[in-house]
Amino acid sequence: MNREVGSQDVTRQEKPYRWDIILLSSLALILLLPSFVFVVLDQSSLAAGILVAGMLVAVLNTRNILNFLFSGIVFLLLLLLCAISASAFFSLASSGEVKPLMSLVVIVVLLAAVALGRRVHIMNYEVLIRAVYYFLLFLVALGWLALIWTPAAWGYTLLEKPVFPYSEESHYALAIGMLACGQVYVDKTSRSLFILTNMFLLAILFPNLTLLVFFLIAAFIFTMRFQPIFFWILLVSGLIGAIFFAQFVLPHFEYFSSRLDFSETNNLTTLVFLQGWAMAWLNLVETQGVGLGFQMLGEVGTTYPHYTARIVDLTGREFNTSDGGLLAAKVIAELGILGVVLVGLYLIFILRFVIKGNAWRYRVNILPLVERQEAMKRLMLLGFAFGFLVEVFLRGYGYFSPGVFWLVTILYALDRMRARRQSELTE
Repeated sequence: MNREVGSQDVTRQEKPYRWDIILLSSLALILLLPSFVFVVLDQSSLAAGILVAGMLVAVLNTRNILNFLFSGIVFLLLLLLCAISASAFFSLASSGEVKPLMSLVVIVVLLAAVALGRRVHIMNYEVLIRAVYYFLLFLVALGWLALIWTPAAWGYTLLEKPVFPYSEESHYALAIGMLACGQVYVDKTSRSLFILTNMFLLAILFPNLTLLVFFLIAAFIFTMRFQPIFFWILLVSGLIGAIFFAQFVLPHFEYFSSRLDFSETNNLTTLVFLQGWAMAWLNLVETQGVGLGFQMLGEVGTTYPHYTARIVDLTGREFNTSDGGLLAAKVIAELGILGVVLVGLYLIFILRFVIKGNAWRYRVNILPLVERQEAMKRLMLLGFAFGFLVEVFLRGYGYFSPGVFWLVTILYALDRMRARRQSELTE
């Protein structure tokens, strides 16, 4: 009996285009350009780069904008935009702060993300998985290249540990990790194992905790491909192996052990993580659940935890006080109860995926050919969305990020796929 639900047995009824250049170009713009602009123009955030990338993606996907279809996720996005727009205008009126109002250019980015989401929605599954896999190969090559080469121009030599075009290894990890979480869920075993192996080796050789966490998450998703009995065997074996690795191997890597020490640490990465969650809680309480307002974290009125003072004592300046260090912290601190609801809804999705992900993946094999391809595409998109948890709960850099852009793309595509299924059932 074949133990794995393989995507390699899926054959095409209609031979689609093998490559979608616009999709590959859009991926490159979203995941590479913002970091390059960030370094070359010495920006304080990825906002300028993601705005430029968004406009270029919108141009590439103009046809999808013209054929735009209203959907449930668009309605929710409009409600959210209304809320943050009201917050931005209130900040302008009450304190004269223009940053939130200027940040409303995020609307352009969201429009581009929705346009790309429509493209993904109508795209053949095999074209999509092929594009994602080969783009992952490109990212893997960039990771290995970074071990031996750093550009001698554009300001990269001034950075401590860049991975061209990324300013640091964690930004690289966020790019490759989110894509890998969707790819290993549905792609061929050999290709998935190749990506996982490279992620693990790069995580150790860099070394980088964010990439190691992504490897563990992607490895967990990979086990979901198998029959339930083998899934549990692999999961338990993997947990035992992870505990052994953490107990007897990681302590010999000072980099990892320092970041996993949550006592009175002197490690900047750990302090920024703790600072983010503390800022979320303190500012939620101090504002009685209202929040500081859109893009107001780090501005006048922000309440700082003792971790911030500790960071200043160690480095002489503040770190990540405007982005919170992770997306959940920023959303909760700025949007208050609304932010808690948004993070809570995403947490519900995470728990649902953990509980049902294996059953979803295993049942795909019994579907008819056409439905199987559509289901595989849906599962891949869900895998991408699951991988976004690192940016939400561990290491993020605000609203203007490639991860947020890609998440909106995924949500729109999933929503249109759901609507199409419902339409077909009612016919």
